[in-house]
Amino acid sequence: MKTLKSLLCSAVMFAMAGAAFANDAINSQSNTLERERDQLQQKQETQPSQDDLLRTQQIGHVEKPEWGLSDAELLRQPEKLEKLLAVYLAQGQRKQVAHLVDLYKQQRIYRDDSLIEWAIAMSHAQTNLRRAIYEYRILTGKFPDNQFIRYQLATLLFANQEYDAAEGQFQKLRASSSLTQQDVQVIDDYLNAIARKNKWNFSLGATFLHDKNLTDQAKVGTTFHIPNTTAVLRQDNPPEQGTGFNFNVNASKQWSLPKGQYISLDGSADMKYYWDNKGFNELSTYGGVSYGYADAKVNVRVSPYIVKRFKAGGKDASSKLSAYTNTFGTSVAADVWVSPKWKQSASYTFSRDNYVDDAIDKRHGGKSHSSGFGATYYRSPKQYFGAAMNVSRFDAGAKTESYKRYGGRVYWGQEWAKGFVTRSSVGLNERKYEAPFFNVRRKDKEWNTNVSLWHKAVHYKGITPRLSWNYYKRKSNIDIFSYDKHMTFIELDKSF
Repeated sequence: MKTLKSLLCSAVMFAMAGAAFANDAINSQSNTLERERDQLQQKQETQPSQDDLLRTQQIGHVEKPEWGLSDAELLRQPEKLEKLLAVYLAQGQRKQVAHLVDLYKQQRIYRDDSLIEWAIAMSHAQTNLRRAIYEYRILTGKFPDNQFIRYQLATLLFANQEYDAAEGQFQKLRASSSLTQQDVQVIDDYLNAIARKNKWNFSLGATFLHDKNLTDQAKVGTTFHIPNTTAVLRQDNPPEQGTGFNFNVNASKQWSLPKGQYISLDGSADMKYYWDNKGFNELSTYGGVSYGYADAKVNVRVSPYIVKRFKAGGKDASSKLSAYTNTFGTSVAADVWVSPKWKQSASYTFSRDNYVDDAIDKRHGGKSHSSGFGATYYRSPKQYFGAAMNVSRFDAGAKTESYKRYGGRVYWGQEWAKGFVTRSSVGLNERKYEAPFFNVRRKDKEWNTNVSLWHKAVHYKGITPRLSWNYYKRKSNIDIFSYDKHMTFIELDKSF
């Protein structure tokens, strides 16, 4: 009887093992859903918006005098104190201005009160944007030829979403004959950004793909010995490979409302086409609407969205795309500029993955909660650094598919000499599953590295090619779930 019972247990174990490997395609698709969420979050965290980069730019570079004088010495030399204050005012250095203007107010004879008025207007930009705009308008009336004051007014109007008024100020600046070519480029960047605000924005992208592990599986020969049994799970199926293209199209439109409010629409479609393995073709569509508030320091928004995914039948199956999953979600996000160079971000997203097949949905469908926090330092228009942390929880129908995930990433963007630009990020995550897999509670560690390189001068009709490399590794305490892969690909994007 004991032998018979042992045989029956082994038979059950092998049947379960067979089912586990039969779910390879489903598990791969689950990984795809999570990767898409990660890629969207990573893109939001590591790729600063055009508006973010505009904040770091200035016109009319002014060299700061290198006197190295103390406060007492500056008070004894009011002409140097005034020159230093004027330089910091022109550069928009609020912290330094706040300190120097306190010294400057102590002057009774050698003092220009208009510099104090300028400093007061600049201080209001951090606490009361509308008051700051009012003060700057007065200053531009008094000093219509002061390009620094007009530029700062224009940027405040832009931040307050008064795009028509900002455009007028930038146009007046651009008409000045004393601007350098670099100044003109900064102003044109703002004018182009304003033009995009008032119309639909579209972008197209294409990426050459060569994926050696479409099914995200362990190497052939990897085994897992089921505890307390003689049964062994073994990965004998070679990974599926595919070569093809990833096509994507994006569309967006924003409408400004009174008092800093706005509504935006966003839509996208992403198609993976493998000409030598069409059973793994995929199509993902996204549609969302956002309602938010933005001013010079804060951008807060809530965005309900829907994602629909279509996929082919997998290995030895039809290449026809069929509806596979629907994801409904809502995200709440906030960006806060704590200083002219530091931006902090926080977000929370709730979503529900529904599989079209009821049997699959019962096991793999579920709810996802994700929270993140990040900080980015914009050292200059050509360099930024950042770090982000995230915590997520996925509650699937089957406890063996439910998990908690903790992680973070660091990222760096750099424009080098001679026009080369790089963008890179490194992430590390740990995932802990709720229910044991064959009496073993699964734990995974994940590494993800991405590097992109391009040259600003290499483009054709607005299309700039980027060379990118991505490496992903999962190390699981259950070896059959461990794998790694790297991909090198060329990306082509165009916005219009």
